[in-house]
Amino acid sequence: KLFKRAAKLGNAAAQYNLGMAYACGYYGVTTDRETALHWLKKSVKGENPSACLQMGLYYYYTVKTDAAYKKAFELFTDACNLGEEEAIINIGLCYLQGNGVKENKKEAVKCFKTAAYKYKSSLGFYNLGICYENGYGVRNNYKKAIEMYGKAVENGESAGLEAIKRVYSEMAKREA
Repeated sequence: KLFKRAAKLGNAAAQYNLGMAYACGYYGVTTDRETALHWLKKSVKGENPSACLQMGLYYYYTVKTDAAYKKAFELFTDACNLGEEEAIINIGLCYLQGNGVKENKKEAVKCFKTAAYKYKSSLGFYNLGICYENGYGVRNNYKKAIEMYGKAVENGESAGLEAIKRVYSEMAKREA
């Protein structure tokens, strides 16, 4: 009730919280995607960085059209400029995959490095590992990939363990 009252009065943080409550069923609220989107869009207009990120994720992973990817990239950029640290990873993914922006793997690497080294993001390190493993925007370097995946694990990204195994397996194949 308090979120709803504050949201109706234009409080962007309350609009975000109410939107997420409807999106995820928090606080005993029944999930309702349309109502969630309504409040999240209002929160975006109020320049809430978390709302910008969540709406970007919605457009990127749910809508999945060229126009949606462009909108997602804009929202990720807004979120980043408003201080949402996690958004830089999504900007990097847009550059890596060429979704919503011209593909630029070197720019993707810059984004992942910022996430990893400035914000100690496990996903930043993980994505750097992917880049080094596959030669995306950097020279292919399995040792560096293993190092990045290891840092991802140290920072809480368990998928890095499987990636390390995969790289060691690939190295063994190439040596055989």
